[in-house]
Amino acid sequence: MSKTITARPKSIIVFVLIFCLIVCFGLIILLYTKNEIVIFLRLFIAFVVFAMYYTLKQLTYLSVHKDYIKTGFFTKYNYQDIASITLYDYTTYKFLFLPMVESCVTIILKNGKQIVVQDNYCANLWKLRWFLENRFINNNTTFDFNFKTNFDCNTNGNTTSPIPLLTKALPFILLLALVTLVSSSIAAYFNIEHSQWLIISSALCVFILLIIATRSNYIESCDKGLYIKNLVFLKQKTPLALAQINHIELKQIRHGKGSSTQLVIHMVYHKVYRFSVDALKQERLQNMISQLNKLNIRFQDLRG
Repeated sequence: MSKTITARPKSIIVFVLIFCLIVCFGLIILLYTKNEIVIFLRLFIAFVVFAMYYTLKQLTYLSVHKDYIKTGFFTKYNYQDIASITLYDYTTYKFLFLPMVESCVTIILKNGKQIVVQDNYCANLWKLRWFLENRFINNNTTFDFNFKTNFDCNTNGNTTSPIPLLTKALPFILLLALVTLVSSSIAAYFNIEHSQWLIISSALCVFILLIIATRSNYIESCDKGLYIKNLVFLKQKTPLALAQINHIELKQIRHGKGSSTQLVIHMVYHKVYRFSVDALKQERLQNMISQLNKLNIRFQDLRG
């Protein structure tokens, strides 16, 4: 068992903070070189710094160990100091001036202090949940923290509908568009005529194909596990052992006026895989549902 798990901020949060820092640095330079817009720059710098402060405020440094948890860099609490742990809770906070509700892990200490780690800021919260569940709730210090899968679906495998030739060509089209985008950008640097149109068309092609890729995931299964695959990135596959899957749901997720269909796979160690199946043809989707119904795990079609 790993002896230490530390909450790790999501990559997008780190990117936003670095981006804000670079923007702030650039604005400060402008502040001392463009006197005619000095008031606007000061206000904008203040807003960027304020956004960084709010983002950093939501981050919680939490490290869980075999014998204690650690918050901040120096404060330690033994497991005897913990009154309760809620693995799936909700917290209300403000993003800038907007009230938000987000799922989280809540740890309440016997001295009344509350430690909250939010899902939207923590990239490995599932690891913290798994560790805390076993160490605090189950009082287990010898559980296995190895989730590596080792199975082969080449035997007794269930495949979806055959992939059309045009669909198989999508990865090559994406590669060609990327090469065209890079080469046309170089051409534009040397002022070669009409290169800007190549940049626009190839960038649009890459964007459309990436959108298709995010919506064209599917699974193939066997009696030991399943693979999450993608119709655009044909070499990509994520193996999941059936013994590590708690249950699977097919959901209709609503966002604004639109909606998307997602397959949600809940693992026994609290990790959740979500992927869109909107771009799948009905035949492939029904084939996939048929596979899931045959597996020895709980599957629910919640589309209504």
